[in-house]
Amino acid sequence: MRAGRYGHAVRRLITPALKRLEALGLPTRSLVPVNERALAVDLIPAGRRLRAKALQVRVTMVKRLGPTREQVDVLDDAMRAITLATGTELSPSSHMQSGQ
Repeated sequence: MRAGRYGHAVRRLITPALKRLEALGLPTRSLVPVNERALAVDLIPAGRRLRAKALQVRVTMVKRLGPTREQVDVLDDAMRAITLATGTELSPSSHMQSGQ
């Protein structure tokens, strides 16, 4: 996610979350050479594994709980609202496709 595109409001949400992740040793931060005001954040291998595991939460819930299509849609709407409210939305390629 590129915080610069979203302004100060999103950066206020990202900074505490990033600090919590750094305390766990999951990302690295570095200055962007072409723009010294920009900060590049990358996940270390443990962070990438944790992200991959988190992306499987929805799949696991559907498999274990066996909800109806309507329940899945309600859950999906709620999860999207939470991620949008926290500024942690995933790229479209990261979302599970409908019907899977």
